[in-house]
Amino acid sequence: MILATGLLIAATVTSAIACGATLDQTFKQLPARHRIGATAYTAYARAADLANGLIWYPIIGISTTILCTAAVVTGLIDHPNAMRTTALVILAVGTMVFTAATSRAAPTLLTLRRGEVAMSGHGTKLPIKAPSKARVREAADFYYET
Repeated sequence: MILATGLLIAATVTSAIACGATLDQTFKQLPARHRIGATAYTAYARAADLANGLIWYPIIGISTTILCTAAVVTGLIDHPNAMRTTALVILAVGTMVFTAATSRAAPTLLTLRRGEVAMSGHGTKLPIKAPSKARVREAADFYYET
């Protein structure tokens, strides 16, 4: 019981961190991409997501998946009541959805290393040119003015 509770707490913490990172991408970074354009955003993603992000994202993704799976297994071994079983099943399904989404997003992001962007669902790759310093400055000025 103590192990299951500890794993559930750890899984909750890592899930909250992963959720925060996802919300940051969804509500802050992606709208900025539409304002500054794909080329400038590509430069940003290379500087952020393909630098520190190559360490940060796998740590969060893998630890969240492992801890959630371990919490589900140990929780079910404790012979929980119906309400706890339902919560554990929801956690298991959420973990599978998170893992599936991440397994699709990560390879797309990694294409930026080679200077191309994979078109989602099309199997097509588009070349991306590095933005000029003037374009990056212009995009940053526009971003901070709005």
